[in-house]
Amino acid sequence: LSNLTEAVATGKYPAPPSRELTFVTRNKTESLLLKEFISFVLQKQAQSQLLENGYVPLNETLIKEELNKL
Repeated sequence: LSNLTEAVATGKYPAPPSRELTFVTRNKTESLLLKEFISFVLQKQAQSQLLENGYVPLNETLIKEELNKL
């Protein structure tokens, strides 16, 4: 399973089984609550919980890119 997880995380294994989860907003959000939620989802603790449940966490580069969008 760890080899499969690594292959999906590096983009070497085609979808399915990998799926991206996307949060969509109408405009750049000004909602503090929404920003806090997205920041929480991108934290290492939340990302490690994804791995424990069979999902592939984002790599550090993608996490930084997404945090910069907030």
